[in-house]
Amino acid sequence: MKLSRTVVKRIVWPQNGSLFAIIGGAAGLFADITAFFSALVSPYILLAVFSGLAVVSALLCFQRAMLADASNSEAVDEVIRCRVCDSMRFSLFTAAAFLILILIGQGQTATETIVDRLGMIQKDVAKISDSVEVIGEGVAEIGQNVVEISEAVQSQKIIAAPKSAAEYYANAWIYTYAQRDTAKAMAALEAMYDAYDVNKLDAAELYYNTARQVKAREALTAEMEKIGTERKDATLLLVAGRYATTREESERLYAKAREIDPEQPFAYWDMQNTHAPAGRAARIEAGSQAAAMRIQVAGIEAFLERISKHPAGYYYFLPQYQGDHETIARQTLSGLKANLETLEGLDRQMQELKRK
Repeated sequence: MKLSRTVVKRIVWPQNGSLFAIIGGAAGLFADITAFFSALVSPYILLAVFSGLAVVSALLCFQRAMLADASNSEAVDEVIRCRVCDSMRFSLFTAAAFLILILIGQGQTATETIVDRLGMIQKDVAKISDSVEVIGEGVAEIGQNVVEISEAVQSQKIIAAPKSAAEYYANAWIYTYAQRDTAKAMAALEAMYDAYDVNKLDAAELYYNTARQVKAREALTAEMEKIGTERKDATLLLVAGRYATTREESERLYAKAREIDPEQPFAYWDMQNTHAPAGRAARIEAGSQAAAMRIQVAGIEAFLERISKHPAGYYYFLPQYQGDHETIARQTLSGLKANLETLEGLDRQMQELKRK
């Protein structure tokens, strides 16, 4: 006996078919969610189970329906209301729900797809958070660099209204070495010496180096001697003596510096003097190299006696740019004394030989 289309339709979708669809779909969705959180059950296994159950139930249900009289509505109703057919419909709609979820998820179930996307969103948020953190660190680093640049610029900022010799010197230093503006540097130095008693060796050195670009050496050393004499600034005379055109002129300027400031150590020994060491003339007059060395030893000892009385900042605006003159003087003194002892020993031997 054949199944009519009407009987098959009523078996699959009875009058209360919507209720079966809702229950089956809900069961499929619930099973899918449960399977996602369980490592033991896969949605595909559940799809196979419910599909197999639907097929078995359908075979039993259709077998009974083949025995019923399709023209007898009550007989058909009795078949489609059996538990086997109910089980078939429930399994069918549950499997259909699984299939729809897998189709929506493009190979995964919809639940897996949604959760994976949430995971991707979470990863993206983490990446964005990391990027924001990196950007924050970059901004902080840029801020630090701005501060460092600001400090560097500030250290070379011209003081608009200098109120001390140190501030005039700072302006002149920036004009000379940072901006290469000789005219403004000279104006700052001249204003400094006009208004203040400076007495700093690096200031006098800067005055010479800057003015030398526009003035001849003899005229410049004469100008520095004049300013030094008027302002009682021995450092100007010392620097003028360093670069004097002759040894005699240099020695004269150093002697004048000692007269103006007897406590100025560099007036007794100056390693930057471009001429022969002090006492060369005395050596020639005495006719003895040992006599010249004694004069040099005396000068260095006078230097060491005076320079230890004050810190380096007493003699320079920027002592950090100067060498360790005191250590060099002690080393030079030690060598001179050793040589002097040797020369004196040789002199004594020569005198003894002459007496014999």
